[in-house]
Amino acid sequence: MNPRRAAALALVGWYLMIPPIASNGRVDANVSLRKWWKFERFDSTQECRATLLEMQGSPVTDAQWEASRRAALELRHTPTLNRAELKKRLSELLCVQDDDPRLKEK
Repeated sequence: MNPRRAAALALVGWYLMIPPIASNGRVDANVSLRKWWKFERFDSTQECRATLLEMQGSPVTDAQWEASRRAALELRHTPTLNRAELKKRLSELLCVQDDDPRLKEK
């Protein structure tokens, strides 16, 4: 592999993306990817995917849901998610390369 190509590949990162919440309190996974929340950045697709699977595979406990609801209220994020929408939001998580053109499209 050419050294420039290898260097370019080394700079590529991955975002774990979370879909936004519409004003009606529902998850809106159909909006442009640039409107999604960049939850965390990773150096490899494997790291991103592992975190995604961990988040999707762990059931949300009552205490976690309540803490999330309280945090959203304190930050004045309204409306807050009900349990079904929180599960839906977790099911829609995506790992996206940080130079994906969908992150910049308008």
